[in-house]
Amino acid sequence: MESINASTSMPTPARRPPAAGPRRRPFKALVRRATEPVPGVARWAVWAAHVIPLLTVPSGLWRIALGIGVPMGFGGDLARVYAAPGWITPYVIALTLVSEAVALLSFALITRWGETVPSWMPLVGGRSMPGGLVTSAAAVGTVALVLIAVPTVAVWNGPENMGDPDAPQGLAGVVMTATYAPMLAWPPLLAALTVAYWVRRRA
Repeated sequence: MESINASTSMPTPARRPPAAGPRRRPFKALVRRATEPVPGVARWAVWAAHVIPLLTVPSGLWRIALGIGVPMGFGGDLARVYAAPGWITPYVIALTLVSEAVALLSFALITRWGETVPSWMPLVGGRSMPGGLVTSAAAVGTVALVLIAVPTVAVWNGPENMGDPDAPQGLAGVVMTATYAPMLAWPPLLAALTVAYWVRRRA
């Protein structure tokens, strides 16, 4: 009897809580699916698609700083025109977001969403994306970038741009130029990706 009482009086060990499973990270999984290259994509093409969105980041940060009122070196009439906060604030933010969104489209040339219509689209969801359509769109984008970049570089130091005495000078001018310079690599990288996509889809 004493042994029975002793056994019944022993404290019941506390139950351990169930081990926590791996935390779900839907955003990370979404990014991984959106940027995962399809089989057959060259390593350099994967690198180029990842680099292109980074090229617009420096100039975007520079514009946003201007839009929130950080002194960026403008003087005289330009300082009054670009005074922030004001109309310049939503403009530079929208321009930065649009530029980054367009740059991210380069992933369409290496991933599944550049080859298959998204399943959520009615009627055509899940069908193969016409390779000629994607190639043409990317080629038009490349030509547009060249038409923007070449004239901009040609008149960068002109009297209506950096040559204006009210434009950023000295260190401020160097910083502004340095933030926009990486975007010059965008057209050739996009052109190379476009050719690689066309060759791969034909094969």
